[in-house]
Amino acid sequence: AFDTPQQAQTYNRQYWVERSNEANMVLAEKLIEAFNSATEFTYQYKYNKTNLGLRMNGSATNYMSVVPRRRDVTIWIKVDCMDEIDSIIAGRFGGRYHDSGWYSMSLKNQLDKNDENPEALKPVFAQAEKEYFRK
Repeated sequence: AFDTPQQAQTYNRQYWVERSNEANMVLAEKLIEAFNSATEFTYQYKYNKTNLGLRMNGSATNYMSVVPRRRDVTIWIKVDCMDEIDSIIAGRFGGRYHDSGWYSMSLKNQLDKNDENPEALKPVFAQAEKEYFRK
């Protein structure tokens, strides 16, 4: 009867550092830098309770989400399954395509390894952006 009201949780970078770690947040930031470079847009992360979504000019976009965790950073990206994209995601990053139309992959924080470099995902990011705005 005399409970004090709970303050709403704020979801920001610090919230995600506490859920994962600083190194994986840096990796997540390198992903968005590569995404912006590949698409020639300026996206920012929208910090949510369960993931980092994308937003541009204050509006959410729904074709990529990132989940920094303690051991890795999981990426979900909506892009049509095609050989070129599959060779990058499945071949280089060990990701997989889901029937829902999304690829998922996990990156470990080993930026010195070519196969874990977010720059290698630029063709995937560019294709996803084209498909998102085409629909």
